[in-house]
Amino acid sequence: MDYLKHRVFLFKTLKGILLATMFCKPVISRMFRSIFFALVLFPMWSMPIAAFEPCHLDEEIPLTRPPVPEGKPIEIHVKFFLMDLVDVVTVKQEFIVDLFFGARWKDPRLGTLLRKAGIKSCVMALGQIWSPKMINLNVRNMKTGLPQIFLVSDDGTIKVKQRLMGSFGTHFDLSEFPLDTQVLPITFISTQDSPEEVKIVFEASDSSEIFTETGWAVEGIDAHSSRFDFGVAQGDAVSQGFGRFDYEIQVRRQIMYYVWKVFVPLCMIVIVSWAVFWIHPSQLGIQTGIGTGMMLSLIAFLFSLQHILPKTDYLTRMDLFVYTSLAFVFLAFLEAITSGRIAAQGKEPLALRIDLVSRFMFPLAFLGVILWFWKIF
Repeated sequence: MDYLKHRVFLFKTLKGILLATMFCKPVISRMFRSIFFALVLFPMWSMPIAAFEPCHLDEEIPLTRPPVPEGKPIEIHVKFFLMDLVDVVTVKQEFIVDLFFGARWKDPRLGTLLRKAGIKSCVMALGQIWSPKMINLNVRNMKTGLPQIFLVSDDGTIKVKQRLMGSFGTHFDLSEFPLDTQVLPITFISTQDSPEEVKIVFEASDSSEIFTETGWAVEGIDAHSSRFDFGVAQGDAVSQGFGRFDYEIQVRRQIMYYVWKVFVPLCMIVIVSWAVFWIHPSQLGIQTGIGTGMMLSLIAFLFSLQHILPKTDYLTRMDLFVYTSLAFVFLAFLEAITSGRIAAQGKEPLALRIDLVSRFMFPLAFLGVILWFWKIF
C-alpha cells in the first residue's frame, strides 16, 4: 500500500479542480473526472509488473504454510483504501464499493531461497507460493482489477496488492429511517486455517473524499478479527473454527433529501388542515370542504412516497411520522364536524370554545411529534 501514499498529494491537489468542475456542464464535468481517475489509477495498475522481475529459483518453492513462530499464529497485516462508495441499495440490502487492499506476511523459507540466489526482490504468481486461502462471505458480484501476483523480498516478506470492485450483501436495520446509520461490512473467512494458525492484523485504512453515492456520508472505517464456526456438520464430532476478518464502513444517511421531499410537504398539509379551527362553526360546508381536500391531498401524497420509503415489514420512524400526520388531518376533520353539529344544535358558544382550544392544542401536540421525530427529546 506504499504506492497509495504517493497518490495522496495528487488527490488533494486535484480535489479543488474536481469540485469546481461539478458546477460545469455535465460533459465537461465527466471529462475532468475521467482524467482525474486515470491519473490516479494508472500508476496503481501498472506498478507491480513494471517495477519487478519474475523469480527464477533453482530450488523448489514450498507450498505449505510457513512454520508457526513459537506457537504464535502467522500474522497477515492488511491495509485498505476505499476508492469509491458507488451505491447503497436499501431495497436489495446491498452496497457497491471500489476498494484497494494490501496484505503482507513473512515466510523465512522464501527469504533464504532468494538470498541463496542473490535476488533482492522479485514477483511470483498466484499458486507458486503459499498464501492464506480467504473467501468473501457476503459477496454477490465481484471482480478484481490488478494482476494476481506477490512481491517477495530477501528478508522473507511477501506483499500483495489488489483492487476489488463489486456488490456485497448486508442487513439494514431501518427502524430509525431516515435518521439511521448503517454498517457496511466486507467479511473474509479463512477456509483452511484456524485463528490459532493464521491471524489477520488490521493496520490502517484511508478513503477518498468524493464518492459516487451522495445519499450517504462515510463517518468512519473499522476492522476486527474474530472466530467463525460453520457449525457441527452431519457426521462430524466437532466443528472446526476458522479465522474471520470484517472490514466495516460506517455510513450515515444524508437527511436533507427527505426533509424537502417528505417532511416539509407533510407539515404544510397538516398546518393547512388547521384552517377549520378559524372558520365559524356555522360554516360547516366550508370546514368539511377544507378537511376533505386535505385528506385527499395527503392520501395522494402517500402514494407518491412509495418510491422513497423503504419496503419493510415493520414501521420506520418516517412511517410513524407519516401516519401521525394523517391522524392529525383526520382529527381536525372530525373536530370541524363536531363543532359544526354543536353549533347547529344552538350551542354556538361551546362550539367556539372547542375551536379556540383546538387552535392551541393541535399545534402543540404536533410540535411534540416533530421533536420526537428529530430525537430532540
